[in-house]
Amino acid sequence: MNNVTSENKQKRNFFTILLSKIRAKAMFIPLGIILCIYALSLLIPFVWMFYSAFKEPIDFLLNPFALPNVWHPENFAKIFNLLHVEILTDTGKEVYGLGTMLFNSFMLSTGISLFGIMVPAITAYAVAKYNFKGKKLIYNIAIITMIIPIVGNLPSSLSIRKALGIINNPLLYILTCAQPFGFNFLLLYGMFKGLSWTYAEAVFIDGGGHFTVMFKVMFPLALPTLATVFILAFIGNWNDYMTVLTYLWKVPNLAFGMYMFQNEAARYGATMPEVLAGLILAAIPSATLYLASQKLILSKFAVGGLKG
Repeated sequence: MNNVTSENKQKRNFFTILLSKIRAKAMFIPLGIILCIYALSLLIPFVWMFYSAFKEPIDFLLNPFALPNVWHPENFAKIFNLLHVEILTDTGKEVYGLGTMLFNSFMLSTGISLFGIMVPAITAYAVAKYNFKGKKLIYNIAIITMIIPIVGNLPSSLSIRKALGIINNPLLYILTCAQPFGFNFLLLYGMFKGLSWTYAEAVFIDGGGHFTVMFKVMFPLALPTLATVFILAFIGNWNDYMTVLTYLWKVPNLAFGMYMFQNEAARYGATMPEVLAGLILAAIPSATLYLASQKLILSKFAVGGLKG
């Protein structure tokens, strides 16, 4: 009798636990459906832009949301000849083609991203792994600089860079745009803080120095996180036209060129489908880089942000 009673209790407990699990999962089904619909809605502008780039101009005007009656892939070929930007300088008007703007995009995106990561990485490593006077002060300054609002600092930043000769000087801009603090500093500080110092002690025993520890041990261990931050920064800089518009308008990148080109498309003799084709071509490098490194990027993200 006692065995039967215990078996019944076990069955009831089993069904109770199973029912609670089903109810818990059922609560996430509507949320999952809503998130899927939201994710699909984000793709609508890209899908519309893609098939609209194959339309005729009159077809685009009469049926902006319909599929093309006749597909015109030659729109992508035409944009190679049409896409250029004209910049007024002290010596006259200079014309920059697609090849020049593409080179400037790679140069600026790579340089700004690389220095924008290495400077806070070195600062974060020193603060995280060494005890010295002023360590807490540096960390507090990093926090305070993130709290202080920077809205309205553009005129002063422009004046300082103009006085230092940084305007339209890509090399000086790349060298001076890196900041030791900010989000990258906090991210890398937490990552370096989690690395064991045992590796450094082993290097010291073998006769290595502090630079050997930093560049041959700690940075290679942090390479996945550094690569992830670099890729995200590269994509952001590739699509950044405001920096070029403000500081480097004589060194136009592809994003700046598309910004100017679409505003003056009629003067260049370009139609809207051709402009959309140019936007797709401009987005291909950054989209390809993201898709190629998607596993690396997602592997470094946790629920609350990046993990070391």
